[in-house]
Amino acid sequence: MLSPLLFILYTDDCRSTQPDCHLVKYADDTVLLSLLSGPSQHHGPALQEFVERCDSSKLELNMRKTKEMVVTFSSRQRDLAASVTTTIHGKPVEVAEEYKYLGTIFDNLKFSANTEEILRRRFRRRTEQQKIADLPEDRIETTPPYTYCGMDCFGPFYVKEGRKELKRYDLLITCMCSRAVHLEMLDDLSTDSLINSLRAFIAIRAEQSQIDEDLVSMVIEDSQPFSIVEDSGFKRFVKSLNPSYVLPTKKALKVMVEARYQEMKEKAKASIEKAAAVSLTSDMWTSINTEAYLAVTCHFVDESSTLNTVVLGVQYFPNAHTAENIAQVKGTLMAEWAITDKVTCLVTDGAANMGACARELRLKHAICIAHTLNLVVKKALDQTPELSDIRAKSRKIVGYFRSSTSAKERLSVVQEQLRKPQHKLLQEVETRWNSTYNMLQRLFEQREPVGAALASLTTDIPPMSSEEFGIISECLVVLAPFNDATTELSQEKRVSGSKVIPLLTMLNHCLNEQMVEPPSIGSSLAQKLRMLLREKLDKIQTMSIMFLATLLDPRFLGTHFSADLTWTHNTNALVKKTQHWLHVQLVHRKNNLEQKLLPNGRRLRSVKSHYFPWAIWSVNPNYPPIPQLHPPIGAMAFITQAIPTKSFLCTTSDHFATIL
Repeated sequence: MLSPLLFILYTDDCRSTQPDCHLVKYADDTVLLSLLSGPSQHHGPALQEFVERCDSSKLELNMRKTKEMVVTFSSRQRDLAASVTTTIHGKPVEVAEEYKYLGTIFDNLKFSANTEEILRRRFRRRTEQQKIADLPEDRIETTPPYTYCGMDCFGPFYVKEGRKELKRYDLLITCMCSRAVHLEMLDDLSTDSLINSLRAFIAIRAEQSQIDEDLVSMVIEDSQPFSIVEDSGFKRFVKSLNPSYVLPTKKALKVMVEARYQEMKEKAKASIEKAAAVSLTSDMWTSINTEAYLAVTCHFVDESSTLNTVVLGVQYFPNAHTAENIAQVKGTLMAEWAITDKVTCLVTDGAANMGACARELRLKHAICIAHTLNLVVKKALDQTPELSDIRAKSRKIVGYFRSSTSAKERLSVVQEQLRKPQHKLLQEVETRWNSTYNMLQRLFEQREPVGAALASLTTDIPPMSSEEFGIISECLVVLAPFNDATTELSQEKRVSGSKVIPLLTMLNHCLNEQMVEPPSIGSSLAQKLRMLLREKLDKIQTMSIMFLATLLDPRFLGTHFSADLTWTHNTNALVKKTQHWLHVQLVHRKNNLEQKLLPNGRRLRSVKSHYFPWAIWSVNPNYPPIPQLHPPIGAMAFITQAIPTKSFLCTTSDHFATIL
């Protein structure tokens, strides 16, 4: 154990100074590697330096274990190396064919053995794969034919024109994606001839991309299947319009539609990103295949004060309709469109899971007024037994004329004879009350042709009596305002929040007029509707968001509120909220305003003397009290008088628009 330690200590700083020699030491074993090009450089001074170092350190070299091993693949060099003997202290060093160092045996290092091993490994290696660079994007991108082209000229070849034999060339144009080929003839290889051929090619193929865009628009707008491009009739129609147009495949058309979707989605995201605030509407519905879907729609006002609507997504919803599952899907869509911090209100139906979902997402929740009106009218219709019998009889009559071809033809003939508009009868849909209104209205309009057609047909369906048509007429008068209100609230291009309270006031006024009439089925229906309206929507007028929306609308102000509304309470709430916001804005802008210069070059010393005189009431208790706001004046007129700065007034209006 002492010998290796002493050897390491004594020879630690022993290094070879020769560039072609290297010492490898491990414990008490040492290997001297030398690159030899001839007998004159046989190890040389490197070996002598190492021997002298060992002698000076009183280290004795073991000549019995010292071996020399020559590795060369040239027989001539091997003979030269063998002719020179390496000696240490006059004793020759034995030349060995193999040697074991650190557990590794070096043997068979001969030219023949080495070449045989190389050949053996050569034949055993794996099959090589051809290495090529990646294809350019225009070669692998799915695009319409001839979007990316390559061209070349070839020739000449000879053509006959009469008795003359002319030399001509061809311009080969190939599509880099589909590998389609187009040929154009060249008179010669001049630039003018090439340009003329290119113009001819462009005249034929330039419409390809435009027609592709129109095809994608048709598929999207008309909900056409992708397989339409494989229909033989459609192919003949397209070929008759433009024989040079190449229809894309079904797969290519799908890729083009997906690309259009991504393009429109990015545009919609850019528009929503500019919006200061958005509101969401959401609903769940079931397809004809009994599959549940959740749809979320975003509404916002853009920079040009135009109401925009964007469908964020229609997600397949196989999970249980719990508030947690619905909130997870809506939260994912909000995060995807980057509107999590912009949503001011979530409008849904009155289901309990939808309200719990809004609380889960911590969003202000509002019930859809049109949906609530639908529930109110449906419940009132169901609670009127006389009208229920008439509805059942009407459904039977409409179903007969819509299912029987002979009855349909007979009705058309009678309508023409009586000079009535040839309108088809409409069937009632269970989930939409206005379909009941449309069915009864159309049946009342076509009562004479329907009665005459039923009388001339062999059927056991009895026609409507005059009393029944009288009941239908009374009910149509009662239901007409509800139909108009539902249509008005279902608009997508105009903000409808400020119209809710005026519409409800109008409905109550119309119902009160109907209830004054003598007792009848119509007045009974009106009474039930009025009772259900008070039960479901009476609290709408006291909601601050609806009140503010109506109050700030210059079309309504305070003239469309019901008489029993606590005007002072809601108006004072508006004033307090406006005061608080103005105070916050005053504090927020005070530092910036004090640093600005007035038009005459002097610095602004007092914010109170030039800006926001009305906001001073919220910070200065010695200022005169706020004047009382009466209904004839209106909140907007009060704000206009109190805040003369036009730009600040616009900011206030935008703030309330954001709240709403």
